[in-house]
Amino acid sequence: MKVKSSLFGVAALGALAIAVPGNVAADPQAQTAAVKKVSMGDNFFSPVKAVIAPGDKVKWTNNGKVTHNVTFPNGFASGNLAPGASVVKKFTRAGKFPYSCTIHPGMDGKVKVVAG
Repeated sequence: MKVKSSLFGVAALGALAIAVPGNVAADPQAQTAAVKKVSMGDNFFSPVKAVIAPGDKVKWTNNGKVTHNVTFPNGFASGNLAPGASVVKKFTRAGKFPYSCTIHPGMDGKVKVVAG
C-alpha cells in the first residue's frame, strides 16, 4: 500500500511541476533572433526599408537573373551573390543603416533598427 501512495505522490508532483509556469523550460525558438527577408530583384531591393529590433537579422536573397551584392558604407560587404544566393547580417544596435548594390547604381536599401 505504501508503494501505491509513493507512486501517486510522485505522479501528482510531476503534474504539478508541469502546471507551474516557472518550472517550464523556455522554448529555444523564442530566444532566437527574428530574420527579416529582403529580396534582390534585377535593380531593386524589396522591401527597400527593413525595420527590425536590435539583435535581429536581415537575410538578402538574390531572386534576380544577374549577380548583385549588399554593401554598407561601414565596411560590411557580401561579395557578389549569384542568382539564388543569400547573405545574412545581424544588427546589434539601433540606428539607420543604408546599403547598396555596388554593381547597379541606384539599387539602394536601408535597415532601420528600432529599440523597444
